[in-house]
Amino acid sequence: MNTTRRCSVLFAAVTLLAACAGGFGSSQAVGLLVRAEAQPGALPKEGVIGIADNGAQLFAHARLRGTVSAEASGGAHLPRWVQVSWREGAFEQDEKTAGWVGGTLVGNYRVEVAARIPPEVIQQARQKDHALRLTFRLKDDGVLLAWDVLEWKHSNGINAFVYSLRGGDF
Repeated sequence: MNTTRRCSVLFAAVTLLAACAGGFGSSQAVGLLVRAEAQPGALPKEGVIGIADNGAQLFAHARLRGTVSAEASGGAHLPRWVQVSWREGAFEQDEKTAGWVGGTLVGNYRVEVAARIPPEVIQQARQKDHALRLTFRLKDDGVLLAWDVLEWKHSNGINAFVYSLRGGDF
């Protein structure tokens, strides 16, 4: 397993455990993992950022290309929508917001989230030791959304993640 994959798995495990310990099993909250990736074959995306309807930054990447992806904890708020954008040219990170400034905005899409996810998926993700993973796939002409439920399983002394209830655009 390469270092990037190990770090992603470790980060996901720590995030899920923190989510479960933090009371994400409540009736209103949901453990949330957010993944951003480039569509295979698409041009590299630079200055990528995803901002939820409540103003929370869900992800920010200087560059996404190929099938490279990154996961981050999105906290307990299931966004109604996420504004996903990317830039080209000379841009830099804004120290105050951790977002990107400068360059030319070439992709800017609002992706509906909560209304597209079936209630049974959200209900399952609210269970103890579960989380909802949102995946945003950036194409040259838009953004696709997929979701699945991540469950932390303990069986025969082995701990593992199980993904279920997949849906969305891909």
